[in-house]
Amino acid sequence: MDIVKAKSVKRNYYLGLIISALVYVILTFTAPILSNSYNLSNTSTRLLQLAFVLPVLLIWILAVYGAANFKYYSSLIQDSADGKALDKVSNGLVVLVAGSIVQSLFATLRTRMITSGHAIGFTYLNIALTIVLPIAAFYMIYLGASGLVRLARQEGITPQSYLFPIVAFTALSSTYTWAVLNNPYRNATPDIIKYTSYFMPDILIILLVVTPIVATWLFGILAVTSIKNYQHSAKGSLYRQALAKLANGLLAVVVFSILIQFLGALGPSLNLSSASLKFIIILIYVILILYAVGYGFIASGAKRLAKIEEVK
Repeated sequence: MDIVKAKSVKRNYYLGLIISALVYVILTFTAPILSNSYNLSNTSTRLLQLAFVLPVLLIWILAVYGAANFKYYSSLIQDSADGKALDKVSNGLVVLVAGSIVQSLFATLRTRMITSGHAIGFTYLNIALTIVLPIAAFYMIYLGASGLVRLARQEGITPQSYLFPIVAFTALSSTYTWAVLNNPYRNATPDIIKYTSYFMPDILIILLVVTPIVATWLFGILAVTSIKNYQHSAKGSLYRQALAKLANGLLAVVVFSILIQFLGALGPSLNLSSASLKFIIILIYVILILYAVGYGFIASGAKRLAKIEEVK
């Protein structure tokens, strides 16, 4: 793909970002306000929403910027030996970012769905979005990363380099499964506003929720490990630095995903519904910062790769 066409595609990503941001803001601030445990006034609730909308939009900007630039770079080298593999990684990254935005947009419909008596339907659709798009994205990234490893020199790339990631994945997935099955509200909830639920029996929770979620983690962990292995054998210090930023960014996003899922599973056990508002705000901001750091690394690495190719 020539540079002019690639830049045109990149502009389309930014246009989609602007439209999505406008829709997100409108849906957020026009949603009905439900009663809450902190007895906040409507004005206080809207101000609190604003405090979270702004960092979310910042994360979107970083995410789209990174995905657009990485796709731009991969489209310029798609005929090279590593271009096809990197193009798969970039496609996965685009799906990952798009999925994150779609999930956020859908989440703004929660109060509308609850007040209209469709809480269970909302839950099922939200679970589907939470699972289908991320697993597709990380599977594509994993396929591309695996292709890079096949192209790399084999020095330093051994099965042992995957040992720690696999052990960590096994420990995390086992703990997560235990946490989900010990959630007292997993099958039903006395108050959908305070306690989320899957609204399904345990066997379906394992098959339709836990299994695809931990599979997403596995693809993500293997993808990060493969990119790091390829990075060490790649030629050019600037190229290696850019790949390192990409790998670190993806790692932060995977960690973010794991943290979010664990908080959802352990929420009732940790009694988060009765925690102070200050604690909840700090916790959410910590998660948002981690998310921003991840996409910030990806954006920095992607921009560096794009500049490398434009200089050639």
